[in-house]
Amino acid sequence: MVNFNLILTILIPFLLGYSVVALLYKEKVPFLERAALAWGFGIGLLGIEMYLLSILGVKLNLRSVLFPTVLLTGLLLAFVIAGKRTVFGLKSLPSFIKSLTAPAKVLDWRFYLEKTLVLMIGLTIVYVFFDALVKPTIEFDAMWRQGTIAKIILATGQVTEQARTVAGPHPYLNPLAQAWIYMGLGYWNDALGKIIFPLCFTSLLFIFYFRLRAQASRLNALIFTFLLTSFPLIILHAGNAYSDLMQTFYYSAGAIYLLSWFKDNKAAWLYSSALFFGIGNFVKQSGIPLWGASVIVLVLYLMFEKPKETKTALIGFALSLLISAPWFFSKNNFLYSMFTSLTARLAPAATPGTPLAAGTAAAAANPALGDLFYHLGRRMFTYADWQILWFIFIVATVLGGRLLWQSYLKYGCLLIVINLAMITYSFSNPGSYQYLVDGTLVNRLMMYQVPFVLFYSALIITAILAAPEPAVIAAKKSK
Repeated sequence: MVNFNLILTILIPFLLGYSVVALLYKEKVPFLERAALAWGFGIGLLGIEMYLLSILGVKLNLRSVLFPTVLLTGLLLAFVIAGKRTVFGLKSLPSFIKSLTAPAKVLDWRFYLEKTLVLMIGLTIVYVFFDALVKPTIEFDAMWRQGTIAKIILATGQVTEQARTVAGPHPYLNPLAQAWIYMGLGYWNDALGKIIFPLCFTSLLFIFYFRLRAQASRLNALIFTFLLTSFPLIILHAGNAYSDLMQTFYYSAGAIYLLSWFKDNKAAWLYSSALFFGIGNFVKQSGIPLWGASVIVLVLYLMFEKPKETKTALIGFALSLLISAPWFFSKNNFLYSMFTSLTARLAPAATPGTPLAAGTAAAAANPALGDLFYHLGRRMFTYADWQILWFIFIVATVLGGRLLWQSYLKYGCLLIVINLAMITYSFSNPGSYQYLVDGTLVNRLMMYQVPFVLFYSALIITAILAAPEPAVIAAKKSK
């Protein structure tokens, strides 16, 4: 039986997101890409709004959250209608479906391969929804941390001290999004609350495909989108209610649109990237360093490529900062904890003349750089989820070195390298080194940028394949 309350509850963030997308984009955007953007923006902004209301002392329930959401959506739509912008873009949907399903005039291997890829991608999406909504959630953190916080918010209407104790330093988008589903249903249903994760997964696939399709053939875009659905860890996290899938979605989508802006300099791409990165700061602690890495790459791009685009970049930076502001002012955020940790390291650990306890120096010894590279490399090149990806990344980067250096793609490569450097540094602390060795954390940290690494590799590979042969270039020059 169709759960109409669930459908209506999902439509609210979609409508909020659609109004934001319509306000940002003057360009024609395919309906499915627009829907993917709308879900990412809508559920993220709704969660931040709920957090702000709780800080202001407003009790969270369906009515108290729905009123400002509808008001904001109506205000944005008023600007959209006044500017005669497209809201849904449904006109592009029939032609898109026809292009994927209509029989070709001449049947060849490409026709059958494309249809097979579409079928496989569709089956993976169906499985992810089944995994999230039907299979029971058994992961400890998903039940104890995120699920418990969502139920506390539903029961009390507040991000209470109890919820903060359970959450620790983690942001709240995951449990707040689940709590919103429960509020719309009118009761707690742990399975239906997990629908937000397959929606994020599906949105990531649409964004990946359409951004790649803008620069590659339909067949190539489908091949690499299918490869994205083949990473087991991403599929696992799309159904297990951890925050890592949401972090992967917001970071990878932000990085993909940032790279699109580097290519075309269309302001809407940068503003979309800024919104994704800003919302990503409200998903996990790692959101802030990932956001910081993107800011560094953006600054370098402006310095060496497009200094005239500084104004647009500053608007994008201000937008992401504004979206992140509620969490930046929390004492639980990454920057506050990093500052506290740095202060503790700089402070003298013992007064002069006081001997250290036996074994303290050994316990505090940082792991050797060689050990860090060994264990990180082992996870990159031998782990069953993506070992082929990193070989492809290296080979594509080497073979496309000249193309890389002469184009905007070098900034995508730089972003990937900076993220790998941050991961290496994060495990240089003796306390976190064990998580690199046993793999309980490093695999998820690496997962955040896996879709973007695949997207970057796809762009280089398609560009190399499309490049004319040297003999053809020489023949043209001789003419």
